[in-house]
Amino acid sequence: MKIAGVICEYNPFHNGHWRQLRWLKEEKGMDAVVCALSGHFTQRGEPAVAGKGQRVKMALDCGADLVLELPAYYATRSAYWFALGGVLLLAAAGAGYLAFGAETDDLPALSATAARLARPDPAYLDALRRFLSAGLPFAEARAKALTADGRRNFAPALPNDCLALAYLQVIAEKGLALRPLLLPRAGADYHAVALPAGGAGPASGLASAAAIRERLRRGAGQYHSRRLTLARLEGLGLAPYMPAAALRHLAGAPLVFPADA
Repeated sequence: MKIAGVICEYNPFHNGHWRQLRWLKEEKGMDAVVCALSGHFTQRGEPAVAGKGQRVKMALDCGADLVLELPAYYATRSAYWFALGGVLLLAAAGAGYLAFGAETDDLPALSATAARLARPDPAYLDALRRFLSAGLPFAEARAKALTADGRRNFAPALPNDCLALAYLQVIAEKGLALRPLLLPRAGADYHAVALPAGGAGPASGLASAAAIRERLRRGAGQYHSRRLTLARLEGLGLAPYMPAAALRHLAGAPLVFPADA
């Protein structure tokens, strides 16, 4: 039986997530997909826009076969700890594959760099210490250290690339048999806060979760309500960017935004 695991937040579930689940079932021939899903709080330490119950229902109605909660101890921490909790949870659940998205469609480059991070050499560690001592943030210091000695390592700068590298690093460190499945990110930029204009093609209807959350925040203010009906959600223009089942589960759910925390 072919089982794929996905580490996710679904904050909220949108067409990009649906695209991945359909890809796993229809193109990769997976018999089942298991999700390791964050609970009420996300990796940034912010509350999810909808409760974990609604997000679990979104996932199950849109193609997932089993949803397991990623404990907050892992879900709210850095990319490495987020990856560690998710990878170990999915491996224990019997997944043979780990599916993830990335901005860079180069699995060999990601895997080679992950192997070096899993077993760091003195040259990399010395360079990392040097850049950190200079006051650089960890992500920037790591990227510079990976290429400081002239090696052609992959230096991640974009969010999904960083997570992909963390997943592969954990797999290498732990010697797990999980086989990686990389689906390149399509559609809007991860940080985009505006819904994309309509259009044809495979990237149409692919908005960022950040843009959907921003539209929900504005809608909640517009209607003076943290529980929006399906009609109001559709009136906000979200239907082209979320599967119908996901939108239905969002309807009537209490919405939470970072400013509420």
